Amino acid sequence: MAFSLYTAVFLSIVIAVFFMVRKEARPLVLLLSSISYIYHLNERAVVVLLVTTAIVYAFGLLIQFFKDKNRNRVAGACLFACLFLLVFSLSFLKFSSRIPRFSNLIIPIGFSYYAFQAIGYIVDIYNGKIRAEKNIMFFALYMSFFPKFVSGPIEREEDFVAQVKELKSVRFLDEQRMSEAFGYILYGYFLKLVVADNLGALVTKLFNGYRDSGSLWLMLGSLSYTMQIYCDFAGYSALAVGVSRIFGINLVQNFTAPYLAVNISDFWRRWHRSLSMWLRDYVYIPLGGNRRGVLRQCINVSIVFILCGIWHGNGLNFLVWGMLHGIYSVIDVLIRRKKNSDKDKSILSVVKGRIITFCCVSFAWIFFGASGLKTAIEYCIAMFTAGNAGTTFIAQYNELCKETARTNFLLVFILIVILMDVISYKKNKPFPVVLQDYACGVRYLIYYLIIIAIIVFGLYGPGYSASNFMYMNF
Repeated sequence: MAFSLYTAVFLSIVIAVFFMVRKEARPLVLLLSSISYIYHLNERAVVVLLVTTAIVYAFGLLIQFFKDKNRNRVAGACLFACLFLLVFSLSFLKFSSRIPRFSNLIIPIGFSYYAFQAIGYIVDIYNGKIRAEKNIMFFALYMSFFPKFVSGPIEREEDFVAQVKELKSVRFLDEQRMSEAFGYILYGYFLKLVVADNLGALVTKLFNGYRDSGSLWLMLGSLSYTMQIYCDFAGYSALAVGVSRIFGINLVQNFTAPYLAVNISDFWRRWHRSLSMWLRDYVYIPLGGNRRGVLRQCINVSIVFILCGIWHGNGLNFLVWGMLHGIYSVIDVLIRRKKNSDKDKSILSVVKGRIITFCCVSFAWIFFGASGLKTAIEYCIAMFTAGNAGTTFIAQYNELCKETARTNFLLVFILIVILMDVISYKKNKPFPVVLQDYACGVRYLIYYLIIIAIIVFGLYGPGYSASNFMYMNF
């Protein structure tokens, strides 16, 4: 959700109406609010959403009907038809820009996320894990819930709808829930507006002007993008969790200190967790997982990450990004099978694992953030061969970081984010939840400092919109 006057007014109205209407009407309030919010973002997205919701809802009922009649072949045909429609639509819209006749088509906001939700939903019905939802209002809310619509997390129907059915028991005056929600929202805006958006200005200059920058600055550019994309996406996810918590709905925690991961497998258990779990359950395990030997496991892992790269974008740079993570993961599988390194918990081993993992992830992000494969390759070459680019480090600093005070404070804020993640990692729970363990005075002081940082250093106001969230593009 964007940091704007519209968002503040919209959310205030929705909260007021939600707690004022009859409790039985709360799901309807959230559904109508979600459709209104999506319409405000993009009119075309609403049409695609409603059509997709109606189709998947109907196919879900059909698959359930034929499963109940033990007509598994017909149920399987319905499953295949629905999967084909969803996968074809997602693929066509993602790659239409490469087809001259359809180059003007743009994938609707949120489609990648609710398409994956829909695929998981019908597959779970066919596998007997859940029963088709008969209440179309509940199902439509599952598909369109506005806090998660733009960039996820990718929710499971049984978890989400179960909470929707209990909305009538949600109390407004629940201090613990509201305090957590407020903490998540402040934390999310801090990551996004103060850290990610300020880093974005430096990253854009370095990625666009890499031919004129020295090697050290290009390395700093890679590290800056590594922090930017994390704070941007984790910021959005925290906002989604916080706003949802106001209404009594708990969403998946998408990030759990990913840059403290000890290996690449650990990283993907902590980064974009809802996507990682989706790929595990609906691609990796159906392919055979790790049940058919090391070679087959390595092939399955590679397929998963190639698909992950393609899901994120249609450029070759995204494919290479996915392949790099596939290579990292295959190496990790082989090392852990040979040395059983998961049992090596020495401090040196853990620190070494974290450094190597972070460097590998940061290097791969170059391909993710570059405008194309050629640019990414040239950036990587320059990062190791440009030297000082014919000028001094200070001269480049003055050119790239003209707002010296803001840049200096940004370094402090990055260190604060790292500290938050370390605390979260050690406590094994999200930082906004950790804050609830502190005394009220300490917690409110932290809230106050975060608010001041957002007001003074945050980027917002005219010209700022939800499209500034990086993961909206995927």
